[in-house]
Amino acid sequence: MDGLETLFAIRQMPGAEALPVFMMTSRGGAKHRRAAEQLGATRYFTKPYRDSELATAAREACTHAIAS
Repeated sequence: MDGLETLFAIRQMPGAEALPVFMMTSRGGAKHRRAAEQLGATRYFTKPYRDSELATAAREACTHAIAS
């Protein structure tokens, strides 16, 4: 199962609609990014990514989850 298949499976699970899912990949093309967005990825990071961007995204996802 690849990352997109995993994301699809997660989004099919009851209660997992709002679960933050970050995609981390070497595939930076628009086609792959669009597929991840359509499947419900919270964020899409292309390797190499900045640790600070990942930390900020994680903080935002946690803050959003607490507020919901």
